[in-house]
Amino acid sequence: MITTLAHDELMSMGERYRTDYLIEQGGYTLGIATKEGKSLVALLPADFLTEVRAALDSVSAALKDKTVAAADAKSATASQNAAFAGAKLWRSRVMHRCRRAASMGNPMPEELVHVARAKTVPAVIGQMDKMTKLLEANKAILAADTAALIKQGQELTVALKAADASQEVKRFKDLPDAVQAFYKNKGLLYIGLKVINDAGRELHAGEPEKAAQYNLGILRRNHGKKTTETGAEPGK
Repeated sequence: MITTLAHDELMSMGERYRTDYLIEQGGYTLGIATKEGKSLVALLPADFLTEVRAALDSVSAALKDKTVAAADAKSATASQNAAFAGAKLWRSRVMHRCRRAASMGNPMPEELVHVARAKTVPAVIGQMDKMTKLLEANKAILAADTAALIKQGQELTVALKAADASQEVKRFKDLPDAVQAFYKNKGLLYIGLKVINDAGRELHAGEPEKAAQYNLGILRRNHGKKTTETGAEPGK
């Protein structure tokens, strides 16, 4: 099993990433993992590489289905994806601004200097709500244009709420079974590649050059997601 994440969460995750980049990334990552051999396999669950390879093959094969190919090209959640990416970029800006303030001796809330990863729309909404309130409470000790940053955060949160999780779940359920399976397999592939990378970095913790091979650089070129997205996750 690659992950225990829910079906809907995997579909949401899988839809966001560019399929051609994800397939290319899969080939690269599985290639270096296979060359690594038993030392890497020992850090992964049984048959993990086989399961990730199966997810990659399923994603590649699904593109031969005209319905799947059309759905993949359409990017049905363009507006939500743009807001999601904007929120990630906003959180990164906030984090670096608040870290700068903390380095200068100003006490800052933990949630503003160490921003946790949030992969789903509801999680990002909750995080954005909290961060904007904390920014408001601490704006007096931050840069002069922090009020504008707060306003931007509030606007992005409103945009995300306009496409809430219940609407997303309903939309996914209305998709053809083949498209649902396609997005789920993309999500599985993405998670699988991240797990392999973490294992590779653990294996080569004392060898920076070898550890650096385990990355998502192919997937993340041009930010790695559908072209409507422009942000990057904090901490990536």
